[in-house]
Amino acid sequence: MKNILPLILLSAAGNVALAADDDLAKRVDALEMAGYSSTLKWSGFMENRYDQYTRKESGQKDVRLNISSNLVGIDFSSSPLPNVTIFGRLTYSNVYNNQGGTTVSNSEGRRYNSTLASFERLFLNYKVIEGLTLSAGRLPTLDGPPSHIYDGLPRQGSYPRQVYSTPLDGYAATYSYAFSQTQSLSARLVYTPLSQIDIANNASGEKTYNKNDVPGSTALQNSQVPLSSWMLDYNLTGSAIARDITAIYQGFQFKDYKASETWKFDYRVDAIYLEVQDIASIGLTAYASHIQTKFVNEGGLNIPIPGNPVIGGVGKAGELDATVKGKATIMGVHYQLPVEALKNPALGYETHSADKNSILFDFAARDPMAFYTQRGKGSHVYYSQPLNQAMKLRIGLMQTKPEYSRGYPVVINPATNTFQFEPTKVDFKETSVYASLRTDF
Repeated sequence: MKNILPLILLSAAGNVALAADDDLAKRVDALEMAGYSSTLKWSGFMENRYDQYTRKESGQKDVRLNISSNLVGIDFSSSPLPNVTIFGRLTYSNVYNNQGGTTVSNSEGRRYNSTLASFERLFLNYKVIEGLTLSAGRLPTLDGPPSHIYDGLPRQGSYPRQVYSTPLDGYAATYSYAFSQTQSLSARLVYTPLSQIDIANNASGEKTYNKNDVPGSTALQNSQVPLSSWMLDYNLTGSAIARDITAIYQGFQFKDYKASETWKFDYRVDAIYLEVQDIASIGLTAYASHIQTKFVNEGGLNIPIPGNPVIGGVGKAGELDATVKGKATIMGVHYQLPVEALKNPALGYETHSADKNSILFDFAARDPMAFYTQRGKGSHVYYSQPLNQAMKLRIGLMQTKPEYSRGYPVVINPATNTFQFEPTKVDFKETSVYASLRTDF
């Protein structure tokens, strides 16, 4: 009995020690989790939308579609250090229970063909010194102004919609200088290289041109095509003219993009964006966005089809070397009605116009007609009604009257069997009556 008692006491003490160790480990894990969660913030949005889309074309039967879709984005950020922040957004979209075809888009989270999620943005901001920030990753190149205005939100993307509207990975340097507490200027340089790496070839870069261009070709594509942008972003708040004034200039270009051994081209866009919010404190916001585009072609495709060779470039008459210039403009107003009983709803109207030679990209369109890519004229009128602090219902009408076909600046002239930049003349009208319910959380 004397020998058993010490063993019992030792066993009890051991159990108490093990329990204490286990409790300590749980508390350490909890503290680590609390420390991690304290740096992580998240929010998001869900847009459920219904469009009644109509296309009327001379001599053709009208096309009518009823489209129900949703777009969901989950935003998050983390600041592990005072000068280091990670930002991200996970996005998916789909057409409700779609049994039809799918949409191919460079915006992976906005294909509207599945519930597969994709990182629409995921980038690092590193504040090197006061005023200077370096960024790397998938940059905020979507939902640029004026997209935030009709959603009644603060500015969501850094760059005007007419310049960037597709997810792009790259590097950026931003220097911001505050003239005063109400006036600032930011300058940005952005580099988003277009890579040509054959991953199946162990990322060796040994990617050849399409065999249809030159059969048996062993010529290599450039591993990266420089795509760069430069930007000035001015902001003034609290003036007698308006609560917030933003003026942006952005230039964007890539050079020597080789589509084949014999064909390469350059592309450049210069954009100006102006936004004046809450003019004279009456709830009126006005904005304008204008771009000029330039496409420079050198050489042309050489497709040696037996008995019917195609040799041509991109130009107004199938020229092998040509420069094509275009322009496009967005203008709009947004008025917040001073009716507190209705939670201050808003009315908005905007127009879009683009000429025959404009080159527009929008891989993140939320409407069925890709309103901002049309070569022609369009209008958009809407009423936005807040339902509560998180939900907002927008009802609108979008109309476009394209004058020329849209898309990339390459078509085949069947008369001369050459490639050229001559968008086809079109004669149709697109209309969409829509209702969009947006929930922010």
